[in-house]
Amino acid sequence: MSKDLQLKLKNNLVITSLDGEGLVLDLDTRKFFWINETAAFLLKLFKSNREGVPLSSVESFLQKQYLNNSKSKMTQDLNYFINYIEWYGLVSPQSVCSGTKLKNLDSGAKKPYLKPMIEEDTDILSIGGNVIRAARSAAARSAAVSRATEAGFRGFR
Repeated sequence: MSKDLQLKLKNNLVITSLDGEGLVLDLDTRKFFWINETAAFLLKLFKSNREGVPLSSVESFLQKQYLNNSKSKMTQDLNYFINYIEWYGLVSPQSVCSGTKLKNLDSGAKKPYLKPMIEEDTDILSIGGNVIRAARSAAARSAAVSRATEAGFRGFR
């Protein structure tokens, strides 16, 4: 994948993580995906930058966030992960838009690097309508809070 492209996350995704693992729910396809901590960091990076994240920036954010001895291994792992999330339809590549300020998700001290992993969860055979409605509602509230915070409203903190 070319470095002059950026990745934009699909809109109808719910991403949650706890204790180094997480889940992604695609509200359009009703598919669940298991993710590890590094994948959760990357997907949240894409979600917090709705206009997209240039590939070169993704790599530098990873290097700032995680301890890793091999830059080439990290690049290879990142390309592998990006191919998977693109294949699953969770991101779309676009031309780079210049002038967009990216939000960093720095959590302080660097953590040990783990290869970003995502797997489709096939154990969940069907998701009921109430679950989808609740997830869509939660996603809409989250988006509204993000927009209000970006606009300067500080009542959520």
